[in-house]
Amino acid sequence: MAESIEQMTERVIREEVRRKLDEQDFGLAGRMWTINDLRQWLGGKDKAWVKDNTVFNPRFSREIQAMIDDKTIIEGRRGKSWLFKADRFAAWLDKHWQDFNW
Repeated sequence: MAESIEQMTERVIREEVRRKLDEQDFGLAGRMWTINDLRQWLGGKDKAWVKDNTVFNPRFSREIQAMIDDKTIIEGRRGKSWLFKADRFAAWLDKHWQDFNW
């Protein structure tokens, strides 16, 4: 059975993300992302979508809490912005790419 356009698009995006993560000069190491950076990384989704599908998604609560505990994610509290260690969070996003409510 031939791949649908949606399947092909998803596969190509996943392959491109993996390729970029594997490039040494991609520059994610040592970078922190904000919610706006994540919005761009996830194709321009709005802020609520990003939060609902990642940090506030009950399906990932244990993984997200572990990343908060090890400072991969710095929780946005009391008016402060959420921050994400880009290289680790990009790998997590890639791992869960198919799980998001696209």
